[in-house]
Amino acid sequence: SMQVRSILETKKEASRLVTPYYFTYGSLKRGFPNHEDLAKHLMNFTGPATTVKPYPLVIPHEPACHNPNCPYLHQQATLCNVEGKGVPVKGEVFEVTTDDIKKFDELEGFAGGNILRNVYTRAIINVQLEGKGTVKAYVYFTSASDDAMQLVETGKGRFIGEYLMDMARGDLKPGYSAKKIEKNLK
Repeated sequence: SMQVRSILETKKEASRLVTPYYFTYGSLKRGFPNHEDLAKHLMNFTGPATTVKPYPLVIPHEPACHNPNCPYLHQQATLCNVEGKGVPVKGEVFEVTTDDIKKFDELEGFAGGNILRNVYTRAIINVQLEGKGTVKAYVYFTSASDDAMQLVETGKGRFIGEYLMDMARGDLKPGYSAKKIEKNLK
Protein backbone atom coordinates (compact mmCIF):
# COMPACT_ATOMS: atom_id res chain seq x y z
CA SER A 1 0.00 0.00 0.00
CA MET A 2 1.16 3.55 -0.55
CA GLN A 3 2.60 4.68 2.74
CA VAL A 4 4.14 7.78 1.18
CA ARG A 5 1.49 10.39 1.94
CA SER A 6 0.21 11.16 -1.48
CA ILE A 7 -0.47 14.85 -0.83
CA LEU A 8 2.56 16.80 0.32
CA GLU A 9 1.39 18.70 3.35
CA THR A 10 3.78 21.63 3.53
CA LYS A 11 5.91 23.67 1.19
CA LYS A 12 9.01 22.55 3.15
CA GLU A 13 8.11 18.91 2.70
CA ALA A 14 7.25 19.54 -0.92
CA SER A 15 10.70 20.98 -1.58
CA ARG A 16 12.51 17.85 -0.34
CA LEU A 17 12.55 15.31 -3.13
CA VAL A 18 11.23 11.94 -1.99
CA THR A 19 11.87 10.42 -5.43
CA PRO A 20 13.99 11.68 -8.34
CA TYR A 21 11.34 10.68 -10.87
CA TYR A 22 8.67 12.83 -12.50
CA PHE A 23 5.88 11.29 -14.60
CA THR A 24 4.29 13.44 -17.29
CA TYR A 25 1.19 12.33 -19.20
CA GLY A 26 0.48 15.60 -21.00
CA SER A 27 1.97 18.58 -22.78
CA LEU A 28 5.44 18.26 -21.22
CA LYS A 29 6.19 14.99 -23.04
CA ARG A 30 9.02 15.13 -25.59
CA GLY A 31 7.90 16.83 -28.80
CA PHE A 32 4.77 18.30 -27.16
CA PRO A 33 3.93 22.06 -27.02
CA ASN A 34 5.12 22.88 -23.48
CA HIS A 35 8.21 20.65 -23.56
CA GLU A 36 10.40 23.15 -25.38
CA ASP A 37 9.68 25.95 -22.89
CA LEU A 38 10.89 23.75 -20.04
CA ALA A 39 13.45 21.66 -21.95
CA LYS A 40 16.27 22.52 -19.57
CA HIS A 41 14.24 20.98 -16.72
CA LEU A 42 13.48 17.85 -18.77
CA MET A 43 16.97 16.83 -19.88
CA ASN A 44 17.14 13.46 -18.16
CA PHE A 45 14.58 11.35 -19.99
CA THR A 46 14.41 8.01 -18.19
CA GLY A 47 11.90 6.17 -20.34
CA PRO A 48 8.28 5.52 -21.25
CA ALA A 49 6.06 4.47 -18.35
CA THR A 50 2.50 3.50 -17.48
CA THR A 51 0.69 4.09 -14.19
CA VAL A 52 0.38 0.88 -12.16
CA LYS A 53 -3.23 1.69 -11.26
CA PRO A 54 -5.92 2.98 -13.59
CA TYR A 55 -6.68 6.69 -13.28
CA PRO A 56 -9.18 8.86 -15.13
CA LEU A 57 -7.28 10.93 -17.70
CA VAL A 58 -10.01 13.16 -19.10
CA ILE A 59 -10.07 15.24 -22.25
CA PRO A 60 -12.96 17.41 -23.44
CA HIS A 61 -14.43 16.76 -26.89
CA GLU A 62 -14.03 20.50 -27.66
CA PRO A 63 -10.73 22.35 -27.07
CA ALA A 64 -10.72 23.80 -23.54
CA CYS A 65 -7.81 24.57 -21.25
CA HIS A 66 -8.36 25.86 -17.73
CA ASN A 67 -4.73 26.13 -16.64
CA PRO A 68 -4.08 29.90 -16.51
CA ASN A 69 -0.34 29.17 -16.86
CA CYS A 70 -0.77 27.34 -20.18
CA PRO A 71 -0.91 29.55 -23.29
CA TYR A 72 -2.66 27.08 -25.61
CA LEU A 73 -6.34 26.53 -26.29
CA HIS A 74 -6.23 22.78 -26.81
CA GLN A 75 -7.88 19.63 -25.52
CA GLN A 76 -6.34 19.86 -22.08
CA ALA A 77 -5.60 16.52 -20.46
CA THR A 78 -6.78 16.40 -16.85
CA LEU A 79 -5.59 13.59 -14.57
CA CYS A 80 -8.03 12.93 -11.72
CA ASN A 81 -7.04 11.49 -8.38
CA VAL A 82 -9.83 8.93 -8.48
CA GLU A 83 -8.35 5.46 -8.23
CA GLY A 84 -9.91 2.59 -10.11
CA LYS A 85 -11.76 4.65 -12.73
CA GLY A 86 -10.34 5.17 -16.20
CA VAL A 87 -7.41 3.08 -17.44
CA PRO A 88 -3.66 2.80 -16.76
CA VAL A 89 -2.15 5.98 -18.22
CA LYS A 90 0.88 6.06 -20.52
CA GLY A 91 3.46 8.81 -20.21
CA GLU A 92 7.14 9.59 -19.83
CA VAL A 93 9.44 9.61 -16.82
CA PHE A 94 12.24 12.12 -16.31
CA GLU A 95 14.84 12.30 -13.58
CA VAL A 96 14.52 15.69 -11.90
CA THR A 97 16.04 17.98 -9.28
CA THR A 98 14.37 20.19 -6.67
CA ASP A 99 14.77 23.17 -9.02
CA ASP A 100 13.00 21.32 -11.82
CA ILE A 101 10.09 20.44 -9.54
CA LYS A 102 9.82 24.08 -8.40
CA LYS A 103 9.49 25.10 -12.06
CA PHE A 104 6.79 22.46 -12.71
CA ASP A 105 4.97 23.62 -9.55
CA GLU A 106 4.86 27.10 -11.13
CA LEU A 107 3.52 25.84 -14.46
CA GLU A 108 0.97 23.56 -12.80
CA GLY A 109 -0.18 26.19 -10.29
CA PHE A 110 0.81 24.16 -7.20
CA ALA A 111 1.47 26.26 -4.11
CA GLY A 112 2.12 23.36 -1.72
CA GLY A 113 -0.09 21.65 0.80
CA ASN A 114 -3.72 20.88 0.28
CA ILE A 115 -4.48 24.43 -0.77
CA LEU A 116 -7.78 25.06 -2.52
CA ARG A 117 -6.32 27.56 -4.94
CA ASN A 118 -3.94 24.95 -6.38
CA VAL A 119 -4.75 24.35 -10.04
CA TYR A 120 -2.98 21.00 -9.75
CA THR A 121 -1.82 19.02 -6.76
CA ARG A 122 1.56 17.27 -6.79
CA ALA A 123 1.43 13.71 -5.55
CA ILE A 124 3.44 10.49 -5.72
CA ILE A 125 2.22 7.40 -7.56
CA ASN A 126 3.66 4.09 -8.71
CA VAL A 127 4.53 3.82 -12.38
CA GLN A 128 5.82 0.90 -14.39
CA LEU A 129 9.01 2.21 -16.02
CA GLU A 130 9.82 0.33 -19.21
CA GLY A 131 12.72 -2.04 -18.56
CA LYS A 132 13.20 -0.83 -14.97
CA GLY A 133 10.20 -2.13 -13.02
CA THR A 134 8.00 -0.09 -10.68
CA VAL A 135 9.20 3.29 -9.39
CA LYS A 136 7.58 6.06 -7.36
CA ALA A 137 7.18 9.24 -9.39
CA TYR A 138 5.79 12.71 -8.91
CA VAL A 139 2.66 13.48 -10.88
CA TYR A 140 0.23 16.41 -11.00
CA PHE A 141 -3.45 15.67 -10.45
CA THR A 142 -6.12 18.27 -11.11
CA SER A 143 -7.48 19.94 -7.98
CA ALA A 144 -10.91 19.87 -9.65
CA SER A 145 -11.47 16.13 -10.21
CA ASP A 146 -15.24 16.52 -9.85
CA ASP A 147 -15.43 19.00 -12.74
CA ALA A 148 -13.41 16.73 -15.01
CA MET A 149 -15.37 13.61 -14.06
CA GLN A 150 -18.58 15.52 -14.78
CA LEU A 151 -17.39 16.20 -18.35
CA VAL A 152 -17.41 12.44 -18.91
CA GLU A 153 -20.73 11.91 -17.10
CA THR A 154 -22.43 14.61 -19.19
CA GLY A 155 -20.98 13.31 -22.46
CA LYS A 156 -18.73 16.36 -22.99
CA GLY A 157 -15.48 14.48 -22.50
CA ARG A 158 -13.92 11.04 -22.34
CA PHE A 159 -11.28 8.93 -20.60
CA ILE A 160 -8.10 8.27 -22.55
CA GLY A 161 -5.08 6.06 -21.86
CA GLU A 162 -2.60 8.23 -23.70
CA TYR A 163 -2.48 11.93 -24.55
CA LEU A 164 -1.67 12.31 -28.25
CA MET A 165 -0.12 15.16 -30.18
CA ASP A 166 -3.28 16.09 -32.08
CA MET A 167 -5.03 16.64 -28.72
CA ALA A 168 -2.21 18.85 -27.45
CA ARG A 169 -1.94 21.09 -30.47
CA GLY A 170 -3.94 24.26 -30.26
CA ASP A 171 -3.97 27.92 -31.08
CA LEU A 172 -2.48 30.43 -28.67
CA LYS A 173 -5.12 31.84 -26.32
CA PRO A 174 -6.02 35.50 -26.98
CA GLY A 175 -3.37 37.81 -25.54
CA TYR A 176 -0.58 35.23 -25.55
CA SER A 177 2.45 35.38 -27.77
CA ALA A 178 5.27 32.86 -27.97
CA LYS A 179 7.69 35.49 -26.59
CA LYS A 180 5.51 36.18 -23.57
CA ILE A 181 5.52 32.46 -22.69
CA GLU A 182 9.31 32.30 -22.64
CA LYS A 183 9.53 35.39 -20.43
CA ASN A 184 7.02 33.94 -17.95
CA LEU A 185 8.92 30.69 -17.58
CA LYS A 186 12.45 32.12 -17.24
